[in-house]
Amino acid sequence: AEIAKTAAADAEAERQKIKLLLLGSGESGKSTIFKQMKILYGTGFKDDDRKQQVPVIMQNTIGQMKVLIQACEDLEIPIEAEDARDYIDEISEEEPLTTEVADNIDTLWKDSGIQ
Repeated sequence: AEIAKTAAADAEAERQKIKLLLLGSGESGKSTIFKQMKILYGTGFKDDDRKQQVPVIMQNTIGQMKVLIQACEDLEIPIEAEDARDYIDEISEEEPLTTEVADNIDTLWKDSGIQ
């Protein structure tokens, strides 16, 4: 009787689960969707997972500011913060996100050309 109850409870729990099959080619965002679902509806990221992403976020921050600078140049949009532009333009994306780097990015972010 106990085994039957356990089996029935397991079967009911299995029926309650929602299964989702994500199909797509490589680099199409399947893992990104899974990670987003985990953040929104799961337990979120563990401390170790978050710490592993810090260098990636820093690199992306510098890299994307470089993209904005290049876009301004391509579109002939003037950037008033020339010193900050030159500083970010000359550093590597792998540069640590120091206070100096962050200050220059902040200055550029506030520049009307970047905005």
